[in-house]
Amino acid sequence: MTPPSLNASVSVRDRTLTDPPRFRPRPDSDASGYIDATWWPRSSNLTAELPDLIAAVRPRAEQIWRIVYDPRTWSTTDRHPVVAGRAVRLDRYPFELFGIMYLCATNGTVIVLRAIPEGTDPAVATSVLAAAGRTARNDAARQ
Repeated sequence: MTPPSLNASVSVRDRTLTDPPRFRPRPDSDASGYIDATWWPRSSNLTAELPDLIAAVRPRAEQIWRIVYDPRTWSTTDRHPVVAGRAVRLDRYPFELFGIMYLCATNGTVIVLRAIPEGTDPAVATSVLAAAGRTARNDAARQ
């Protein structure tokens, strides 16, 4: 059986250039912490969200071949979808921290990502994303 292709841009909802950023990597200058990036998807359909996620992490990890995800965060999904012409292996794992994902690249890079549940209040999600973009050093200076 051939997995569904997601070569075309999959849009869960109409997206515009004015949509707020929904992916925030930890600053390169901040080596502290376990989480490398925070992401607020627009739906609980992981397969539909993958093209945007993989495009967002491409500067840090060129080809993603495997994603380990928390099944409590996502609806049932295909285990081997094709994204931009490449198969991506999806593995379920009940992480202790809710919403954690591991994105594994072919070059050995592993990105640890925290997914904010898609139904989160926009003000809360925006605040979490903003905090993810600050360094621990900057937070300490503000206190």
